[in-house]
Amino acid sequence: MVVECASPRGGPLYPSGREKNGPLNMDHPHRDFLEQYYCGSYWAFKHYEKIVSRAFGALHRKPKVGVEVGCGDGMATFFLSGQVDQLICLDTNEKCIEKVETMAREMGLKNVTFRKAALDRISLDEEVDLIFLKDVLHHMESPADYLRSCLPFSSHLLIVEANRYNPLLYWICKRLAEEKLFLKMNALPNILRLVKQGGWRPEKSFYVESAAYPIGFCLYHDVYPGKRAVKRIMEYLGKAYDWHVVASLVDKIEVLAEKIFKPFSSEFIIVARKESDTSSA
Repeated sequence: MVVECASPRGGPLYPSGREKNGPLNMDHPHRDFLEQYYCGSYWAFKHYEKIVSRAFGALHRKPKVGVEVGCGDGMATFFLSGQVDQLICLDTNEKCIEKVETMAREMGLKNVTFRKAALDRISLDEEVDLIFLKDVLHHMESPADYLRSCLPFSSHLLIVEANRYNPLLYWICKRLAEEKLFLKMNALPNILRLVKQGGWRPEKSFYVESAAYPIGFCLYHDVYPGKRAVKRIMEYLGKAYDWHVVASLVDKIEVLAEKIFKPFSSEFIIVARKESDTSSA
């Protein structure tokens, strides 16, 4: 179950420190830090709360120990830390790990640890309740083999991937050499097939629309003219999103778009368990 809290102005309530699995109010120093950290827009950061909340809301019980594969710049780490008692973040890039460690210290995340790891297979010292993968499978040479290597360490997978059929994401990735695999494989039926090949049984799968993701992705990769103007729009949207009426309107538009244009939503989520496991997620 995902519980949403409200700030005094009616907007979202964000952690500025860490109590036992509880969100706290966001003070200005932390807000300024995150605005610099996430493409200059708090709205882009807010996207990750939505994705993580929707993903974990699909689980039947809360996992105690979770692993984030490919933490990257830490976009999802902040919210993942509030969904589990202990979070282990893996990445191949030491610079990324250092950056996310800085964010974790700034935000007072006490339940997060970081490890450098290979991208061909997972290796852990302990069993965990859940392995979380967001936008990493299409960067792997053999994603099915990687998923198969996860079997000894966890009973459940939670996968989030961008949707190649989203028009804006497709347009962006056509201009990025490193995203060729994304264009080839990132459709829900393809990822479901990989999950099964890796020895996992998909339990749930659904689309999620969040306009901040493709727009933020566009800014991050700088693949279009007029970046300054779009970035300014993102900054103002981030400020406006603080107000409940704006946040509510944006959320309603996204829900409507998700229902009407479901196959073209920006992302999709898959919950899977290994074939031999009989417990519920």
